[in-house]
Amino acid sequence: KSHESRFENAEVRNGCQIDDNVILGYRFHVDCGPTRLGRECSLRAGTVIYGDVIIGNYFLGAKNIVIRAQVRTGDHSAIEGIVRLGTGVRIMPHTYIPSRTWIGDHVFIGPGVTSLNDKYRIVA
Repeated sequence: KSHESRFENAEVRNGCQIDDNVILGYRFHVDCGPTRLGRECSLRAGTVIYGDVIIGNYFLGAKNIVIRAQVRTGDHSAIEGIVRLGTGVRIMPHTYIPSRTWIGDHVFIGPGVTSLNDKYRIVA
């Protein structure tokens, strides 16, 4: 199936791999804009991305992530596992967000940030 026929409120660039059971461009409001996916993105089953979202090139999204409205991600960002991003989140390029992370509304995550969900940090 072409991406255009699967997602009426989404713009999908070349090379994207999108599993079945993915919702792109969820219309949370009558006037919401489309979801825009950059080149060569990968989205796994169970992913829900609201409208008015821009995803950068080479984005990697694991299963069951939820990205709410007005989120922007930079190129080469990765979100792993069960993650929820609130409205208005900004994620700059080269970031990593691990599974079981909940990020509230209007949060800015700078370039190159790697988030960890370990209880204790590893000391070398």
